Amino acid sequence: MTKPDFSIALIFSLLAAFAFSTAHAADTDADGVDDSVDNCTAVANPGQEDADSDGHGNMCDGDFDNNCVTNGIDLGVF
Repeated sequence: MTKPDFSIALIFSLLAAFAFSTAHAADTDADGVDDSVDNCTAVANPGQEDADSDGHGNMCDGDFDNNCVTNGIDLGVF
């Protein structure tokens, strides 16, 4: 009886792990930008526009006066 060749099993395990780790990241809004770097995952914004440079994409940023609070005052600015 021969011993199983563990090197082949190791190679297959490593290939499977590599394939899993290189799978495409999530892109919830389907704008072509992975969620891990997308500044607005709720709405497609492929250009990643962020006019006020607050880290929130224009399409998701309701804080128009940049006081870190989204409220009725922002509607007046809008």
